[in-house]
Amino acid sequence: RGLIQDNEDLFPMWMSLLKTMRLCEIAALKFLMSLLEEEYLDSEDADFKEKSVQVVEHKKLTVRRMVEELDPGVICDKIITHWNLSPEGRNPAAHIANVKDDDDDTAIDTSAMMTRPKREFEATTYTVEEQEVHCLEISFYCWALFEGVKEAKEFSNEPTPEHEKKNGPDAPKVVYTPQKWHLAKAKKYDHFVESVMSMYHSKYLHFLFGRIEILRGERLQKLFYLVPKPVRALKSQSLIKDWQLKTVADVDRTGGPEAKLQSFSEAVSEEYIDFVKHQYNLQGSPFPLNSCGEIMKGARISINCLTILITVIVAILYQGAYSRENKLGQYSVHYPKHWHVVMLQGLSAAHFVSCMLLMIFHIIAKTVWVVKVQIERFKDDNPTEVHTLNGPYGAYLMCKYFIGDSELLVKLLLAAVSYMGLTLDFLIYSIHLLYVCSQEASLAKVFEALNLTSNQVTCTVLLGFCFQYVFLVIGFLIFHEGYGFADMDTSQCASLQACLLAHLDYGFRSGPVWGGPDLTWEQFVFDYIYNLIVILILAAIVSGIIIDAFSSMRAALQEQTDDQTNNCFICSINRSVMERKQVRFDHHVFQEHYMWSYARFLMRLEMAQDSDLSGLESYVQDKVTVGDFQSWYPINKALSLETEDDNKYSEKELRVKDLEELRTVVKQCSEGAGEQVKNMREMKAGMKDTRESLKTMEFALSQLQGDVQKKADQLAAAAAAAASHG
Repeated sequence: RGLIQDNEDLFPMWMSLLKTMRLCEIAALKFLMSLLEEEYLDSEDADFKEKSVQVVEHKKLTVRRMVEELDPGVICDKIITHWNLSPEGRNPAAHIANVKDDDDDTAIDTSAMMTRPKREFEATTYTVEEQEVHCLEISFYCWALFEGVKEAKEFSNEPTPEHEKKNGPDAPKVVYTPQKWHLAKAKKYDHFVESVMSMYHSKYLHFLFGRIEILRGERLQKLFYLVPKPVRALKSQSLIKDWQLKTVADVDRTGGPEAKLQSFSEAVSEEYIDFVKHQYNLQGSPFPLNSCGEIMKGARISINCLTILITVIVAILYQGAYSRENKLGQYSVHYPKHWHVVMLQGLSAAHFVSCMLLMIFHIIAKTVWVVKVQIERFKDDNPTEVHTLNGPYGAYLMCKYFIGDSELLVKLLLAAVSYMGLTLDFLIYSIHLLYVCSQEASLAKVFEALNLTSNQVTCTVLLGFCFQYVFLVIGFLIFHEGYGFADMDTSQCASLQACLLAHLDYGFRSGPVWGGPDLTWEQFVFDYIYNLIVILILAAIVSGIIIDAFSSMRAALQEQTDDQTNNCFICSINRSVMERKQVRFDHHVFQEHYMWSYARFLMRLEMAQDSDLSGLESYVQDKVTVGDFQSWYPINKALSLETEDDNKYSEKELRVKDLEELRTVVKQCSEGAGEQVKNMREMKAGMKDTRESLKTMEFALSQLQGDVQKKADQLAAAAAAAASHG
């Protein structure tokens, strides 16, 4: 590289060679990663037992050969070197120092620091952007290869006698050992991970390198993927983070782990992917369109600060009080000095500009996306009416969805109130204090409770107005003199309208107050029923509705917090179960089963070409295509929680299979025994019938013998009689 960079004739050929070399290296690393994948196993397959043995033995052999034949130090060196040459290394301050082995005596030092020559920055056939992407891919695949081999369950397995026998005495000499891999991890791999975490934060690598666990058939497997470019470019963008927090709060947790994951996956597929793409497209636009999230965040902070500042200044400087002569905007009356007015006008103008920025950039960043999502849903729900979107009905739907964005309406109201404060009177800015309060999490729950119960409270208030009118009319019909209330004597009202207004104003505060000293039975009953219904029951209903809403929200929030704090979102395994098996819960949920790694994986499936997907990715894509967001999630499973017995996965599955076969044999034996019992019963019944037949024959023979004897006696008697007569 050093010699060729000054040779203009050879430089284009060198760049072409460099590109080809990196593409070949990426292909080779992909092939190595594919070797770690396992064949799909179906427990219902007749050859499940034999296939399980083959899969496990093949995986053991593959990992063992990789441990022996791949240099872990070189793999780690390539992670760091290509990381520095990727987009993450554009800033020299973000470079990660290479670590040289103390016993490295190889001719090629792979840990040497590599920098991109100036001429490569100027290349047109192989642009620096392409170079950086390829270097990031190489860094990722080396990271995934090291993780896939080093953290495999089969990594620490010792060679079995059968394995040694298969290799024979002429087997290749072991070059690298598990100890070499442990050393590379401690010195180089951990150095890389810790350097990234120290420069940024503990989740930074998740924005670049994805790692999840997939349930494929009967086997739990690791899957590594390069995070899609929009996520890599946006990283922790504030609007995306807000969407994530909202999704975590709104996901359905009532139907068990399956329903939760289904709800989460549908939200990701229907909203998250398109929203990230929309933000990524905006990032490619010129300023300020590429900074919508930051501008909106700054506008919110500005509105809060200016609202509090204007309110405090007005409260201190405002002179005068109620007056018929003074009108809105007469600043000379209420503010003693002119510069006070100029200062407040400047702050008000800044406040209005902040509100307008918040509204405009909300339209650009969110409302346009909301309209697009709603139109796509309309197409999915009404495939036969898609053609209507090209006409006036399409424009109507767009306006409907545009106005239906509740967040936009709030920001539009903020801008309108700010404009009124700027043009009419500074006192109007006090209304924005409600918006300031809503930015605080605990106070936001109050507004949410009021919003949830608004229909019920409104209906109850209308019911109260009806009761007030009914009591007023009953009073007109029964009593000859009017009555007042504790706060005001309204007994002299001259019309039904005036009395009704008095009732609505004062009737909710106290019961009727009569002018005379004596209280009749009619007045007593009227007062008692009025106090019972209007003062006690209606007030209790309104407060009960709001209290129940707070209780429900508190219970739901507590349930969500407990679930999020003590259970893994993906596998739903409890923290205590993990701790009993010596697995750190935080490491598990943020590294092994990080929920947003699964969301970004779904985004990769949608954006990637089918030819770029691995076998595991294609398997999940087939599931997602038919709307199956459950069968491939590792529900109640995790590789790190498998015990030593669990690691003997094939043996466990074989034992289950053997038990199933034994159960089949026992069932067959039971059925045979049943047949034998049935035959014995039939034989007994036959023997019984035979015995009964024999008894019948014996009885018939005895009768026949008696008849014969009787006949013989008769013949003998007749013969004797004849002889005597003769």
